[in-house]
Amino acid sequence: MQLLEALISDALCGDYPKICIPWHNRRPDRNSKQTMSGMAGPDTAPPLGERRMRTSDPGEFQELWSGVAQGTAAHALGGRTFRVSMRAYLLSNIHIFMASLKNARITRAPEDYVGLTIPLNGEFRVASRRKAKAYASSSAHLLREDREFDFRAPNSSTVLVANVNVQALESHRARLLRADSVEAPSHYGGSFSLSTPDGRSLWLLLSSAWRHLSNDNKIWNNQIAAQEWQDRILTKLCLAYSHGDEDAGHRCQPKHLARAVDYILGNLSRPVSLADLSDAAGVSVYTLIRAFRKTYQITPIAFLRHRRLDAVHRLLLAAEPEDGTVTRAALRFGFVHLGRFAADYRRSFEEHPSDTLQANTGLCTRN
Repeated sequence: MQLLEALISDALCGDYPKICIPWHNRRPDRNSKQTMSGMAGPDTAPPLGERRMRTSDPGEFQELWSGVAQGTAAHALGGRTFRVSMRAYLLSNIHIFMASLKNARITRAPEDYVGLTIPLNGEFRVASRRKAKAYASSSAHLLREDREFDFRAPNSSTVLVANVNVQALESHRARLLRADSVEAPSHYGGSFSLSTPDGRSLWLLLSSAWRHLSNDNKIWNNQIAAQEWQDRILTKLCLAYSHGDEDAGHRCQPKHLARAVDYILGNLSRPVSLADLSDAAGVSVYTLIRAFRKTYQITPIAFLRHRRLDAVHRLLLAAEPEDGTVTRAALRFGFVHLGRFAADYRRSFEEHPSDTLQANTGLCTRN
């Protein structure tokens, strides 16, 4: 287990020292307007930068991360060793980062940005109003700008996070929908389903942005390219979260369809048949097929295959050492015809599976 944790950490920070880059020395240009979160306003030039850290000291993490998100506090859970490895790309209105955490509790006071936290590996919990909700592969957490954040990773968890300046988000949304009568949500926040078309499209865009930023410094060193990536993310988030409802797009589904989707997401690495889905949904297979075709324009088995492709993509994106080859990751989710799998993967993610794996395991040279 210690070796596994070390490999995940190395995939994020490589052979850098414990604190990979002194964050306080990588501040944006002092002439740019800054908000409390360290983000520029919607009309300012983007401060671009890459930041990395690896630490087992909550105080050290708190000190460094406060330069990006003020009001952040870090604690070790249950008196166990706190571990965080993180790599971040800071644009003018969006911070994108991947983090591997264990025995970690991160809290943050209300701020002027919304935060989308997507689980890649493992599970995390977010406490709100004395209740803690678990997030795994089927949903992400979208933090409201007026809410405290209480994130807990009692076990190993790898997450992809996008923090978005709320003023830039609202401004962008007004520009997009100026001719429409759709009202903006009073607050962004809640659970965000990744199994809906909009939810899946948003997370794929963020994972693509992460891969491009982490593998091509020309993007985050070029303000035009960086701004265009930001605009794409803002647009996708505005359209995907147009009504501000929790579990957007999921709760409005028929109950039998939602039960079938939940069964699929909970059994991606197990055999699943149409009969199993019919049993889980409590309806006939014909009713179930019609529901999937109406909502997703595909059959239940095609939906299952797409979700399994997403699961492989998550493993490769997080560079999970125990699934350190494409073949092992594919076989874990039942893809035995590797040629067909590779073709389907490329159609879904616009790259070969080996490219996803190589991009992340090769971020830094390991010791």
